[in-house]
Amino acid sequence: MAGQRENTKLLTDGELDQVQALLGLPPITRARAAQASASKPERRWQGTTDAVFRAQLVSGLTSKLAARLAKELPEVRYKAGLPTIELTILEAAGHEAKAAVTEVFAEWTAQAPLTPSALDRRRKHQFTASGPDPNILDVANPDHRKKGGFPVNGRDTAKHLVANDDACKQMMTQYSFDPYTGTDDEAICLSSEILDPFYAANKNDLDECDRLGYWMANPDLGVIFAPRYLSGWDPQNGYNVPAVWQRKAVAYQKLIHEYIHVLQHPLLPHATSPAGQDPPRGTNTIKEGVCEYLTTQVMTHLARKPVDELDAIAAKFEGSPPGSGRGAVLQASLQKYTPPSDYTDAVDKVRQAIAVLGSDNGLLAAFFQGHTEYIGRYYTGKWLNGVLESSPGGPRSMPFPETFQNLDTLAAATGRSAAKIRQDNPQLTPAPPFGGQQIHLPGFHGHLMIVDTSGDEEACETWAMISAQHDIPASRIQQLNGNPDDMPARAWILVPDS
Repeated sequence: MAGQRENTKLLTDGELDQVQALLGLPPITRARAAQASASKPERRWQGTTDAVFRAQLVSGLTSKLAARLAKELPEVRYKAGLPTIELTILEAAGHEAKAAVTEVFAEWTAQAPLTPSALDRRRKHQFTASGPDPNILDVANPDHRKKGGFPVNGRDTAKHLVANDDACKQMMTQYSFDPYTGTDDEAICLSSEILDPFYAANKNDLDECDRLGYWMANPDLGVIFAPRYLSGWDPQNGYNVPAVWQRKAVAYQKLIHEYIHVLQHPLLPHATSPAGQDPPRGTNTIKEGVCEYLTTQVMTHLARKPVDELDAIAAKFEGSPPGSGRGAVLQASLQKYTPPSDYTDAVDKVRQAIAVLGSDNGLLAAFFQGHTEYIGRYYTGKWLNGVLESSPGGPRSMPFPETFQNLDTLAAATGRSAAKIRQDNPQLTPAPPFGGQQIHLPGFHGHLMIVDTSGDEEACETWAMISAQHDIPASRIQQLNGNPDDMPARAWILVPDS
């Protein structure tokens, strides 16, 4: 395979299990669990039947969470007393951040099927903090938070802290407690017995942490939430001072991460969110780990630019004067960039998942284009069945292409005899229909037609998009699949490897 699908593959059962665990994806269904791991015992958590063990976990994890909150509060209270900037001074940083992300990922986002309103919103997106419809909002302003779809919610902060704090993670490991991909009872225990009572007891402090703590993005609305507080700055000195230049430089890097969130395909959270998550946002590893992994790619790209080019970029978003050396400062910062500590573990898991996937192309296809089949899930959230290998490490099967009614039409299109296809695929049923079955067809691979059904609209991939994704002429793909009059939405079609 070539183009954006180079080194991609559909996953075997064993790989599906690995990717599920690494990306924190919701557990596989009982049916696939039985099919994929018949010899693997069903997970049982000791706390489900051992009340003392459960109580110790709940008490211990609550204490660790309280300790982490206590560490957060001094900084939060410090921020609350700082002077604040106007968000309009960050608009230029947003423009340059968007330009940087576009340089790296434009070819991927251009091939994303989006509904007309989503496509229009993305095309018109320009960072603005003023006017009737701003998309840089004040993270500390409760009205802005409501308008942007992320009202202040300290329970989310508690959930974030328990998932990322080292002491909390160590305690969960000690008690073999996995509320993210384990049993339903473990998820209930975290939610009902730890997070709910902890939030009830610490609501004001947690809400303040949420209000003052983080940059955020709402991909559905294309809005960014930014903090306004700034230390080491006297408002009487105005904005053309080093402290404000540096704040803009930090905002530039933060907005790169947040703009990547905006480009996330709307189908991704539906495919990767736990059941009952409303609205669906995906797991932390998908939501933040993948986004931060992509952020590091943009930083690496920028760090390679010559200093004089970075000088010009810095001057645009900082307002720093020519010859101030700010390009060199920006380059040094980019070269030293590493994921924030809260994201380090998630990014490490993403990199491990990429090793299983074979390359990061499948991950980019899932994130930007909604092709979540490359991480093992239909975009509706249903698990795929693992593909079959003809031999260990050998050619893999694919879902039977639904543009073919029988083996005779498939044989005519691929240049093989129906008898040869049957010989190579003894697992096929004696007669059609073959939909939902696996088939080996050397020289060809499958493509799942993606349909974005965000809101009340619908948008299907075009032949041109599929052509660009696989670097194969659209006319050849259409002809191979019988030149269908209508796009075969939500169906597997056949694509030649080269």
